[in-house]
Amino acid sequence: MQKLSTRDRGFENRIDTLTVGLGKVRARFVKDATTGIRRARSLRLSKIGEALDEKIALHATHKRLSRNLADERIGQIVMERILARGVETITEDTRIVLDQFQIEKRFATKMEFIEDIDTEDSHCMGYRMCEALSSNIGSDTYRPLTFALWSRNAPGYQSDNHEIISLIKNVQTVAANKGTFILNARLGDDDDVLGFLSTESTTNFITRLHDERQLMYRQHTQPAGELAQERDLPYSCSVFKYEDDREKQYCLQYGFVPVRLPQAPDRPLFLVVVRCDSYEADSRGTAFYYLLTSLPMRRNQRVLRRVVEAYLTRRQVIATNRLVHQKSSLDDLRVLTFGRVKNLAAMMLATHASHLDNARGLPLTQRGLTFNRRYHAPPSIKKPLQKKAVNQSAVHGLAFPNVDSIPSPGY
Repeated sequence: MQKLSTRDRGFENRIDTLTVGLGKVRARFVKDATTGIRRARSLRLSKIGEALDEKIALHATHKRLSRNLADERIGQIVMERILARGVETITEDTRIVLDQFQIEKRFATKMEFIEDIDTEDSHCMGYRMCEALSSNIGSDTYRPLTFALWSRNAPGYQSDNHEIISLIKNVQTVAANKGTFILNARLGDDDDVLGFLSTESTTNFITRLHDERQLMYRQHTQPAGELAQERDLPYSCSVFKYEDDREKQYCLQYGFVPVRLPQAPDRPLFLVVVRCDSYEADSRGTAFYYLLTSLPMRRNQRVLRRVVEAYLTRRQVIATNRLVHQKSSLDDLRVLTFGRVKNLAAMMLATHASHLDNARGLPLTQRGLTFNRRYHAPPSIKKPLQKKAVNQSAVHGLAFPNVDSIPSPGY
């Protein structure tokens, strides 16, 4: 028998904690599926079977995995336990970042409840997914918590907003209302989601708004963009972005104003206005961020900066998580029923969530904006750049390029 490394033994032990009480058949399936995904870096059942290298015919392994995937309860139980384990590290200051994206199946036609999805580049078939990820401000790690996966063609579908609100409810219930939800404008600047966050939810949130969102200030209603133009931005700081060995510097100016939503006039909220100016001559100019938050604001630079940093650095969490999905070939899953699609996604979540122990989490790639400037040696003493520097990750042994990229829509 091959001797397991310390990392492999730790991975198996964490998977075992997810399968307690499932029964021998279910527990063996979860262990085999996650081990196969980890080795094959794929969600194809054929590749998972090859990675397991069992002493039986490959089609027999494939058939057993497919049969066990039909049990929808397995995925539900595993996801509940991953979330329960993940919230143990959540504090009042932890960010819970929501990331919505599509599982694109460009040539699939026979998968159950698959729907037409319009992407930025083309039109294809696929499913919709929103994932909850936790990370502390200033941390170099993150943790996948849970997800919602749906199709507009599936029975019982109500709306995308209903799926997102259900995901938020699930996380805040298990986390006992700890943490702060971070949403971009596509997710958060919606009447249904904003109404839930401001009236029904007691968990704090930060969401970006479009400039035409109507807000109440001193009994008057006006768009966020107009309200922001009238505000002073008394605080400022510099942020940095790095591409290989080149530094780009930006100046942030920010301030806040107390506001309320017309649909929730009884709940005090705050609009944090951020102006971003680039020092680069070829930049796209000035950009404004309108951040609506339930966190109490006051005239203190440190308090406001935490909100600004929490939102602007969330891209690092999303970029890392999407890169991990890419390395796991999330778009390459090939099963026919909708229940099996959900279960395979749950096995992928279990694989990623079990790579590192609870105290650490998964490593973040150094992408996007950073509030901490790096030291750069003078050109005269720099060594020749032979190849792009990478950060080695314990996740599947992946290598994450230390470069910034243009975020996809919805960031």
